[in-house]
Amino acid sequence: MLSALRQIACIVMLAGSLCTGSVSSIGPEMSVTAIDFGEAPLPGDAILVSSAGRHLLMDTGLPDNQEGYDDCSTIRYLKENGIDTLDLYLSHYHDDHYMLICTIMEDPFFHVEHLYLPYADMLLQYSDFYYSWETWYPALTKNLSLSGSWGENAQTAILQTAEEKGIPVITFRQGDSFHVGWADVEILWLDTSVFPEGENATDAINLASAAAMVTGGGVRYLTCGDMYVKNEEDMIAAGIDLKADILKLDHHGGETSNCEAFLKAVSPEYAILTDYPHRTLMSDKSRRAVEAARSVGAIVMSPRRHGSFTYLCHGGTITVTGGERNRGEWAGTE
Repeated sequence: MLSALRQIACIVMLAGSLCTGSVSSIGPEMSVTAIDFGEAPLPGDAILVSSAGRHLLMDTGLPDNQEGYDDCSTIRYLKENGIDTLDLYLSHYHDDHYMLICTIMEDPFFHVEHLYLPYADMLLQYSDFYYSWETWYPALTKNLSLSGSWGENAQTAILQTAEEKGIPVITFRQGDSFHVGWADVEILWLDTSVFPEGENATDAINLASAAAMVTGGGVRYLTCGDMYVKNEEDMIAAGIDLKADILKLDHHGGETSNCEAFLKAVSPEYAILTDYPHRTLMSDKSRRAVEAARSVGAIVMSPRRHGSFTYLCHGGTITVTGGERNRGEWAGTE
């Protein structure tokens, strides 16, 4: 009996050492990586959150290789870095956020452990003719699924593929939370009252974006999909704590989003901009977003312009790796 107690005591002491002093020897408590998706035709989001050997891909971005999605930049990045086991998360149902999701689920290289989707009934809102994804995005349908088979819309394809692959689908609402290793993901906002009408489907789907706060290593990362100013003002009015160290600018830095009050409420140290239509040319939309973020003291970085980069989060501090292309823009050396 005493021997057993001693063994238990040793295990407890070892666990304690792993959770305190030795943490620094095994790397950052959380990392947030903005993946460069190359020459994709439009901006998209593909942000990888990692902690304690676990990985969560928050949105999947657009493919830059229209001939074979399995060989596009985002998937190559995951494979080259040995990330074969991961969870997937969608902020909302637009193609620049989910185009690669079926490809990842069907690729034998990957083992997807969980698929996190906004509240299930939201799917039903986009199942009629107006939101048929072949109607809205006819040029991008052929490679949604490696099998070349999908249902009436992209949401159907996502659910069918997950079912075929035996991937658990977890639908979330505002207030829900889950873990990625040592990091916590909390859904701060999800407006399920938004119903698309007529030709405003695009706006309605963006307004139904989820806001997620990811906390790890003493650092807070806020990502709100393609939310508009209305969402931002609603969150502020509701008294939600939006303060974050890292912010992915809403709607790719678009003029529909990132109002002054919202940026001041977040007050980020770093801001991720996923617009930049080209690696060397900044659009007027991007310029406005950069200036707005810098006005609240944020250092703005873009995976399209600067290359993939990672925020290493540990003990409340952030260390940046990568982003070497045009580095002087964000590093303050120009």
